[in-house]
Amino acid sequence: MAIDKDGRKRIEKLVGDCRKLLENEYGAQFQTVFGIGLDGTIAALESLGHLSDGERRIAVALREELSHFASGRSEKKEIAQAAERLLRELSFTTLNRFAALKLCERREFLFESVSAGYVSRGFELYSRLAGPALGESHERYSRYL
Repeated sequence: MAIDKDGRKRIEKLVGDCRKLLENEYGAQFQTVFGIGLDGTIAALESLGHLSDGERRIAVALREELSHFASGRSEKKEIAQAAERLLRELSFTTLNRFAALKLCERREFLFESVSAGYVSRGFELYSRLAGPALGESHERYSRYL
């Protein structure tokens, strides 16, 4: 089935809007949760006492990626550019994964997982098996996906 020009433009706009939404969400998490400012400032891990063990591992991994993207340089400008690049890549990867999951659902390769969010058939089955041991609904859903 071919998509006409208007359909392609609508899809392109939707994908751009979704990517921007993800970038904004990741950017907010960078700053408020992981202590990574988009201006190139990075809080010391020791100052992030609110992080769980899993979040601390993510904070370390994010800092390693930023260092890699900044080619080991520690100037604020380089770090800010690295943070923007990391935001774009994380958003792109997340969006592609959601699209792949949706396509697999549609073709019935897996249980409904993203179409209905927390009340999707696949997640409800997972939740019953995993129980409350894996945290609140949001944490369990993140692990499930």
